[in-house]
Amino acid sequence: MTATEARPRVASGGTNTSGRAGSRTRKPRRGRRATWAWNVLALLIAAMMGFPIYWMLLTAFKPSSDIVTLTPKFWPSNLSWRGFSEVWHDPIFRDDLRNSVVITVAAVAISLVVGFFGALAIARFRFAGRKIFVLVVLVVLVVLVVLVVQIIPLLALTI
Repeated sequence: MTATEARPRVASGGTNTSGRAGSRTRKPRRGRRATWAWNVLALLIAAMMGFPIYWMLLTAFKPSSDIVTLTPKFWPSNLSWRGFSEVWHDPIFRDDLRNSVVITVAAVAISLVVGFFGALAIARFRFAGRKIFVLVVLVVLVVLVVLVVQIIPLLALTI
């Protein structure tokens, strides 16, 4: 292109300001029925995935008599906070909660300190086999997670 030829000006948003109409290409639109079908499918999947969460939250507010019945009630006859107050006033639950919080905070703190210094050493120092070491660590982490996720249910079935 020579200096005498005029280039069409393009605004920062990517629109053509040269004055020529129809110079922007448009994607063909899907039909309205296809859009509705995909939306309905997405809503069905969302309802299926959200139902266990709904059931868990609903069960938390049900009285004990509604929880143990054989016929499910999708909406309780009366919502109650009694289960929450009973749990919070139970000394065994408070002790277990405190122990869980202490152990979790300690495990996270230790993991962060060890992980930080390990990552700092790997990033800062050059040593033979550094890339292979990082790859092995990543593979071990990924494989262990997959194995644990698969082995725990299998062990639960055999016990």
